[in-house]
Amino acid sequence: MSEILATLIRRNTWASLRLLEACEELTDSQMDSDLNGTYGTVRNTIQHLVSAEHRYAQALRPSNEDGPNETKPFPGFSALSESLQRTGAVLAEVAESAEGDWEIEATYRGKEAVFKASTFLAQAIEHATEHRTQVRAIMTQQGVAPPNVDSWAYAAALAASA
Repeated sequence: MSEILATLIRRNTWASLRLLEACEELTDSQMDSDLNGTYGTVRNTIQHLVSAEHRYAQALRPSNEDGPNETKPFPGFSALSESLQRTGAVLAEVAESAEGDWEIEATYRGKEAVFKASTFLAQAIEHATEHRTQVRAIMTQQGVAPPNVDSWAYAAALAASA
């Protein structure tokens, strides 16, 4: 599809990983905090974010790899980080190398549907952004400064690592 989209996917992965790093410093009480209008607790939200990204990657590049799931106990930060790194690499590779926007049959809200591959890539970015924002709001309410995960911070991180 494009290098630009692949870069957006890589930035999305970077932002989610930074958020996970920040959440590792939270207490159990802070991890179990929530805020009206959000998905749920910090713990549940980050597990949901990572689990959903695994499903998007599986839809685009099916594999036998088991990933995190919201119905299972919290797997820990290391497992979530490893999953994000793997799925982020898959999504970026798909964005970079795909020749065309193929159709994928999937179950959505209990019904069979057909989506373009680009829908999964766009959803991966939008979904993660929404839930990172929710977690950052909960952190702020708990008196914790959330990490800066905007695109300017990503550009600065890239420049610093070059």
